[in-house]
Amino acid sequence: MKSTSRPFLLIVGPLSICLTCVLADTSVVYCVETLCVGRPSTTERMIPLVGTWRFALDPNDVGVEQRWFAQMLDDTVRLPGTTDENHKGIKLDERRDDRLSRVWYWKGPAWYQREVMIPDSWAGKRITLVLERTKNTRVWVDETFCGWDDTLSAPQIFDVTRAMTPGARTITVVVDNAKLPPVGPSHAVDERTQTN
Repeated sequence: MKSTSRPFLLIVGPLSICLTCVLADTSVVYCVETLCVGRPSTTERMIPLVGTWRFALDPNDVGVEQRWFAQMLDDTVRLPGTTDENHKGIKLDERRDDRLSRVWYWKGPAWYQREVMIPDSWAGKRITLVLERTKNTRVWVDETFCGWDDTLSAPQIFDVTRAMTPGARTITVVVDNAKLPPVGPSHAVDERTQTN
C-alpha cells in the first residue's frame, strides 16, 4: 500500500513548514503558497502552523549548548514571514541599486518555536515535518533532537514520529543562514537576492 502525505503547508519567507500525518491512502494534495488543496475532510490529517511563533536570534551561537529547545523563547514572530518582515535583526535600512535592499539584516542562527496539539487519532501513524526554502536547519520536538539538514534544492523532511506522541508538543526549529553549503557564495543562498 502506498503512503502519501496530506500536509498543511505554510510559506515562511525562505522557510516553509508542513506538519503531516502520513496515512495509507492514495490521495493527492497540491500546495500552492499558503493554500492547501486536497479532498474534503483533511483537517484530521493536518495541523495549521500559521500564526505566532516564539522566536530568538542567537548572535553568539550558544542556543544548542544552552539547550534553548528546552526553554521558552522570549520574543515572537508572525509566520508566514521573514526576519525582515518581522523587524528582527540589525536595522540597516540600506538603499542599494545593484541588489535587494535589506532593512533588517540578520546572519546566524534564528530560533522558531511553537506548541502543537497532536490528536489521539495520530497515535501509531508516521508524522513528518517538512521544511522548504530554508538553509541549514535543526529540529527538536520537546527535548528530542529529530535531525538536521542543509538541503537547498529539495524539501527537508524530518520524521518526528517517535517524538510526536498524542498531546501537547513543542516544535523548535533553528535555521542558520550563516552556514553555506559547499557551493560557496551563490545567488541561490545570498542575502542580496533573497531575504532570510
